[in-house]
Amino acid sequence: TSQALDIQQAVGGRENYEAMTEWAQDNLNDSDIDAYDEIVTSGSVEQAKMAVQGMYARFLSGGGSPPNLTQGSTSGDGVKPFMSAAQVTEAMSDPRYSKDPAFRDTVEKRLAASNVF
Repeated sequence: TSQALDIQQAVGGRENYEAMTEWAQDNLNDSDIDAYDEIVTSGSVEQAKMAVQGMYARFLSGGGSPPNLTQGSTSGDGVKPFMSAAQVTEAMSDPRYSKDPAFRDTVEKRLAASNVF
């Protein structure tokens, strides 16, 4: 569905989403997976995106790697990673996060380049 594609785009597409879910099944306990599943399946699209982005951050910080990144590459596009979870929370609390797709995309790119969770 278009909502599923929209949610998958929150982490860069279907391949990244699938890699994340495989990692989660292998690395998380059942209660974490159940809580995530409940939000994604019964919450709004925006709530699902938030849950997916949070899980994706755990995936990256837990040693998972997106399949579309070349090994050894750096963040050459100038993306500044977040230095703390508080910075992530602050950025996602900014009113522009819910209203401005460009701002949200920047936050998502910074989150993907970060190792704060």
